Amino acid sequence: AILTATPALCKAAPAALGAAVINLAKMGLMPGIPGDASATGYLYPGQGGPMGVPSARGRIALARAAGVAVETYPVGVKDSITLDVDGDVAEVKPNPDERPTKWTDLRGVIVRTEDGSGAVRRHWVSAGEIEVRKARSKGNGPWQSDPVGMARGKAVKILVDRGILPQAPIPVPGLREWSATAAPALQVIDPDCAMKRWVEIGMALKHQFGDEGYALWDDWSARGKAKYPGSDAT
Repeated sequence: AILTATPALCKAAPAALGAAVINLAKMGLMPGIPGDASATGYLYPGQGGPMGVPSARGRIALARAAGVAVETYPVGVKDSITLDVDGDVAEVKPNPDERPTKWTDLRGVIVRTEDGSGAVRRHWVSAGEIEVRKARSKGNGPWQSDPVGMARGKAVKILVDRGILPQAPIPVPGLREWSATAAPALQVIDPDCAMKRWVEIGMALKHQFGDEGYALWDDWSARGKAKYPGSDAT
């Protein structure tokens, strides 16, 4: 479904596509279809090859793993907002008749944080600040299908860059701990693919995880009953 939603990914080198999926899995994130609110990550064809990018939900999960509860709220151009002297949101009056769904509808994003002590802040990230990040990716991939969702994710990343939010990838020390995430992520690739692609994916797993990657490659390959001869033959 992911490849159908983003056909350009089909042109990517299999090893590069596999590495993008695995990199998301190492953070505990799952790639999904752009626009799917439940997705914790996206795959999109970057200039240097396919990339795995955390979605808004994914960035929130990473922040929570670092001990900070995070929620994001998009603010529309017709909403009224007041900031305090520290630049935090003091008051917001949403327009009940219109919620932002397009980039041109967006005024900014409120990021509500609550740390371990219970201290709550409502940070303001303007659409202009997000626009700078959006321009770096030339508005490609999920920016076209889910601009508000991407803006919410970028707002969280901006707070990380400001030093307000810590960000620590979910620790994944070995195959056993991350395979529950990585194995489903590999389902976007058909194990009954061409031999060259199958070998390159195995090499990508080996490169990323050493000898532990073989078990995941074996499990994934076994789903392709048409070609895989079994681990004894490999």
